[in-house]
Amino acid sequence: MGAIQPRSQRGWWRQPLDRLEGSWIVLSPIWRPIMFFMMPYWQIYGKWNLANGAYRTTPDAYTQETQTLVDQYTVRKETAQDIAVVHPPRAATSRA
Repeated sequence: MGAIQPRSQRGWWRQPLDRLEGSWIVLSPIWRPIMFFMMPYWQIYGKWNLANGAYRTTPDAYTQETQTLVDQYTVRKETAQDIAVVHPPRAATSRA
């Protein structure tokens, strides 16, 4: 037999819908436009924590800044490779 389901169960689209499945099929098209129009609303009026600051950096400066944070906020080392587990406070990772 080459099919995944036996021949008697191949017409899955002809089976009657369960009540819960039918409610999701009805709810989905209703909920989709609500969420579509809520996205711009949340962007304008929501209390987002956006990272709006952009700055230029070089790979060496970024590596140095990252290594400073790793050295300062390392909690423990893991595995045989001594991979650092870092837990910086929120203020340490944000730029002014």
